[in-house]
Amino acid sequence: MAYFGGDAYSPKALDLENNFWDNFESTRTLSNVIQHFMQNFSYDDEEYRESFATVIVQNQMIRKKLSKRKLMELIHAEIEKADIAKPQIKNRNDPTRTNIQKLSIFQADRLDGNAFQDFVAELLKSDGYSDVVVTGKSGDQGGDVLATKNDTKYVFQAKRYSIDRKVSNGAVQEAHGAVAYYDTDVGIVITNSFYTNGARELASKIGIELWNRQEVMKLIDNFNGENQ
Repeated sequence: MAYFGGDAYSPKALDLENNFWDNFESTRTLSNVIQHFMQNFSYDDEEYRESFATVIVQNQMIRKKLSKRKLMELIHAEIEKADIAKPQIKNRNDPTRTNIQKLSIFQADRLDGNAFQDFVAELLKSDGYSDVVVTGKSGDQGGDVLATKNDTKYVFQAKRYSIDRKVSNGAVQEAHGAVAYYDTDVGIVITNSFYTNGARELASKIGIELWNRQEVMKLIDNFNGENQ
């Protein structure tokens, strides 16, 4: 069922119409819908925020009467909270790094989806990957981070979930498609959580690597210089 409509919408509003409910598994409360928007779209893009507010109010997606102005205020408040939660990431080899608190897996748990992509990118750089690029916050064709190591090209699908929620085989399928789209050698799904049996079975079948919470913690230890 489409919750966005109207042929006067901008391309970004149409992107919301076509993709917004992908992987949305929570109760459709205002807070959850805003969080889903922030985790899956370019929430720092003013036009995306404007489109998001417009289609929610016009299509009455939430069982709560509120104005577009009030919704924009709530979105900005959530963005401020997310920005505060972002860790100050500096590589241990950065000569300007002084008295930086070590990263932890619990910081990853507090990030939104977009910030987790940036978090993963910094961990990969610290682990010796080069040409590390965050592809974008939406419309990324299943690939969130591109990287190269030892002449092997990788594409990562990054999933920041609550640890009581496991990543399903949909993410594996996305990573598999990203390998073809970005012409990489290896596809990897990386998460701060764990995987369902179905995800592990599919990944084994089609050759996608799965990095779970334990692998992320190893990358964090490396970033902090604890594996030297």
